[in-house]
Amino acid sequence: MKTSIESHGETVIIDIQGSFDISEVSTFETRFRTILSDHPGNIALHLRGLNYIDSSGIGSIIRCMNYAIRDGSKLVCYGLNDPVKSVFEITHLNRFVEVLTEDDFCSKYISAC
Repeated sequence: MKTSIESHGETVIIDIQGSFDISEVSTFETRFRTILSDHPGNIALHLRGLNYIDSSGIGSIIRCMNYAIRDGSKLVCYGLNDPVKSVFEITHLNRFVEVLTEDDFCSKYISAC
């Protein structure tokens, strides 16, 4: 899995590409907590380049959502491709984490997309 980070005012975007599985969870959550230590208003997971996520990756997103809530930040996901969107729907993760299209994310969180 490859991640990159961009800041846009109150919103930090974590772009995730590749596979999010058990081998990536510890590294991802450590990086997420480091980002959270700066107390951003919003953290967005850009998942357009994510081509595989297993139950460990789903669990990690749930843990990160809870870390964000405790810190007063909001976690959203956007740009999901169809296979990942299906996993979110089957696991009902989309009921707990706000899932947006790229256009909806830009209009709601970023002024210049």
